[in-house]
Amino acid sequence: TLTPSLASMPTSSTPTATSDTAPTTTPCYDLTYELDVTIPDNIVMAPNKSFTKTWKVKNTGYCAWESGFKLVFTGWDAMGGTAQTLTQKIFPGKEIELSIPLTAPNMTGKARSNWRMTTDSGAFFGDELYLVINVVSPTSTTAPVTATP
Repeated sequence: TLTPSLASMPTSSTPTATSDTAPTTTPCYDLTYELDVTIPDNIVMAPNKSFTKTWKVKNTGYCAWESGFKLVFTGWDAMGGTAQTLTQKIFPGKEIELSIPLTAPNMTGKARSNWRMTTDSGAFFGDELYLVINVVSPTSTTAPVTATP
């Protein structure tokens, strides 16, 4: 068995740049938000209204997202939503739509829900996705009563 001597070991493990720019690194798993497909931010919604939020996202990492990766709730108000699990592999550079069935809160005012992708082992990656809605109670629009002679 040969044991390398310290003299034969590299003195630095830092990559050297061959140009004036620093090397860039792309993470293995990454997600970039592209646009809201449904439910634009600050939309007015009635209390307890069911809806589906859909975001268009892109795999901007260099690794495929595997079946079993999940979009999970990370903060504010879950609005009744539950984690959504990928059922197919998503290759680098591919755009997909991620959707979650939700229900507006019972209380009026602004409501926000944050979501993020995780690996099958639970490691978060990529942009956090969110939605903001304005919950407003419907007003009564009854026609005025007119008396008839």
